Amino acid sequence: MNGISFVRPSKTIPISVTGKKCPLNCLHCAGRYLEGMRDVEETARIEKAPSYLVTGGCNLDGKVPILECSELLRKLPEGSRKIAHTGLMDERDAGLLSDFIDVVSFDFVGDNRIIKEVYGLNKSVDDYIDSFQSLSNHLPTYPHLTIGLYKGELAGEHEALDILESLGTDSIVLNVFMPTGGTELAHMSPPNLGEVREVVKRAREKFANVYLGCMRPGGSYRRELDVLAIEEGCDRIVNPSKPARDLAAEKGIPTNWKEECCIL
Repeated sequence: MNGISFVRPSKTIPISVTGKKCPLNCLHCAGRYLEGMRDVEETARIEKAPSYLVTGGCNLDGKVPILECSELLRKLPEGSRKIAHTGLMDERDAGLLSDFIDVVSFDFVGDNRIIKEVYGLNKSVDDYIDSFQSLSNHLPTYPHLTIGLYKGELAGEHEALDILESLGTDSIVLNVFMPTGGTELAHMSPPNLGEVREVVKRAREKFANVYLGCMRPGGSYRRELDVLAIEEGCDRIVNPSKPARDLAAEKGIPTNWKEECCIL
């Protein structure tokens, strides 16, 4: 491999357009990850930063209500880059979003069981394909695939890779299901690392850019996962563990550090 970027996204400030609330309340998250974010109502007081991640809880249609907060979001400092984590979105709304957003982070799935049983949505994989295409027509859109999201088991990950390849995407962010306290899936285990490796390997074969994202388990699992990512040739790793950094050095892989969201 030519090199790898290690990412500590300290200069990207996350903003929630729904505060700490998430109407959808998915089994794996239950809004827990909104708790450390800035509220969109504080926009005028949020410090200047190179970039902002605009996200929030999904409504019952699987959409993050970003457009409803467009006037507030337009007050963010000029010259900063804005990333939107949108959820489902149609062509019209994607066009409106492009007026004040620079890049999109889009959660993609390849199995209807995840959509219905984990997200609790009456939608299908086709809806995710349509949304991804609509967003891609207007903005750089980076699909995020969470390995093991179906209660710690693989379900549709390889199918998702095939679909995204057929849609012409050249980059993918891979996350890994992490059991989270206070959620319905807190007692589950993360997916088998051997199966995770196979997904990473196939992603590497299909896409020009493969990133290991910020959402993944900690501890010894994370250390093994990060080493695996180096071995399989991932281009970027967010908050890499020491064994991964050491392995890159041992292999003589050129490295650099980035301080904003991994898709920037």
